[in-house]
Parts: sequence; structure tokens; C-alpha cells
Amino acid sequence: MRKVALILTVFLLNTLAVDAQYRDRRPRDRRMDYSERMDYRADRMTHEMAITYDLNDKQKDKLSVLNSEWVRDNWYGSRNGRYNNRHGRRGRGRCHYDYDDVSRSTPGVYREARLKEESERLEAYKAGLKEILTKKQYKEYEKRVEKEIEFYRNRAN
Repeated sequence: MRKVALILTVFLLNTLAVDAQYRDRRPRDRRMDYSERMDYRADRMTHEMAITYDLNDKQKDKLSVLNSEWVRDNWYGSRNGRYNNRHGRRGRGRCHYDYDDVSRSTPGVYREARLKEESERLEAYKAGLKEILTKKQYKEYEKRVEKEIEFYRNRAN
């Protein structure tokens, strides 16, 4: 009888331990796919900006379109071919920038070209914001961006 009770106890503990390892995993049917994640991120950005800068409904709609384009073009791991999908252990981790032979032979030139491309995208986003926001709201946006940049500069030092 003791052996049966011991075997059942060990079996029950092993079952609980195995079950506990999979508690945090979402079933496949409830996971967000790539486009849903992009839409969620754009909606969250729009919502936060609407609260921060007190936007009206017309501005929210225009900002939602602008943020959707921004997120889809600038998200790490985006499907526009700039990044590959080499992930770390167990599929987690960051996507790495996809290097070609030219970038390996002349990394300085490649870095400058990439920075120029990124700054052009940022300027286009800011131009879109300038059209949507009022002058007062845009000044508040610029002030907030400068404050965040200063915070990260001070944090790095």
C-alpha cells in the first residue's frame, strides 16, 4: 500500500511540475499574428498621443493612418526585407540587421547611408505630424521629444 501511495504521489507531483511549465503560454489560436501586432502598436501610439496632446476625432483618424505607416516601415523585424529573422535561443531575441558584402567591406559608408535613410524617414514622419497637429500641439511634441533625448543622453553618461 505504501508503494502505491508513493508512486501516485510521485506521479501527481511530476504532472503538476510539467503542467506548470506551460501555464504562461497562449494557445496558438489566441496569439496575435504580425499584422495584428502592428495594428495594436499603432493604435496604442495613437491613443497615447491623443491623450497627451488632447486631439480631436479628425486628428485621431489622420494620426492613426500616419502611425500605422510609421510602425509598419520602422518596426524591427519588419517584412520589408531590411531585417532577417535570425532569433536567439528558442525563437526569442532581436532580429539582426541584414548585412550584405558591401556593408562588410565599407562599414562606415554603409552606416552613413543607413543613418541618412533613417533620418529621412523621421523627417517625413515629423512633416506628417506637423500637418495633423496644431502649432501649440506640435511645440508640445517637440518639447517632449527634446526632454526624452536629454534624459537618454544623461542616462548614457
